Amino acid sequence: MKYLKLTLTVAMAAFLIAGTTALASTTFQEVTKDAGNTYYPWNEADNWNNGIPAAGDEAIIPTTKTATVDSAGDICGWVTIQGTGVVEVLASSKLTFDGNNTVRTSSIAASAWLYLRGSGSVLAIIDDSHTFNGSGSIDGQHDGAKITVTDGETLTNQVMISGNMTIEGDGNFTNQGKVLANNGGNKTLEIKVGGTILDSANTGAVSSTNYRWAVNTSGARLLFSESATGLLGHFYAGAGTLEVNKASAAISVCTEGELLILIARIIAALLDCFCAGGACCP
Repeated sequence: MKYLKLTLTVAMAAFLIAGTTALASTTFQEVTKDAGNTYYPWNEADNWNNGIPAAGDEAIIPTTKTATVDSAGDICGWVTIQGTGVVEVLASSKLTFDGNNTVRTSSIAASAWLYLRGSGSVLAIIDDSHTFNGSGSIDGQHDGAKITVTDGETLTNQVMISGNMTIEGDGNFTNQGKVLANNGGNKTLEIKVGGTILDSANTGAVSSTNYRWAVNTSGARLLFSESATGLLGHFYAGAGTLEVNKASAAISVCTEGELLILIARIIAALLDCFCAGGACCP
């Protein structure tokens, strides 16, 4: 009888442990289009093999598939975009990453995209830290696209961000990867989060590959606005315009090639270094 009780206890414990550690995951599949028959909506149950993602769930977008966010209520814990997969957020729509009080890491493959396609398209980080891995892109294609980081939360970015976009909110922006403004045609990436904005040191010679904040295409503009606080970073500018409208910034700027740099209301004494060509920033 004791043996039986022990067996039941072990089995129940194994079940409980499995139940508490398992992470819900659901994979996008292109089954049902929207009413206009033009795209496959995120919030259509038929388009997921394990149900529409909820807070804390992993949303997997396979290669060649495109999941379209067309409402303000779509949510997941984190997203894995594989191969040439795409997540697009339409104008006035929002995709919220809610990790259920757990640090989450999204992955965007090298040829994959997370598009913010119109004015009012939003990617919101609302719960604990969120990291983007991979060398794919988060791209704001129109004025008004934005990433919001809620008060007390942290966004760590390890992918390229390009296009007309703002990163705002009262949270923190910790850039351990690279933010690159590189879409020409007068595109602007504006950073105006109210929390701490900082980076790790540059990783080698002066180049857009090694520097954490970079603007590298003619017509591109990387703007740190007056509302941004706690600026601390190393910046690379190979072409285009880098503009820092923050008197309290502690930054290093290294450049190469022909360049127009606008640094408003920053005195030279605040710059760790400011030079052209050489590996001047420690």
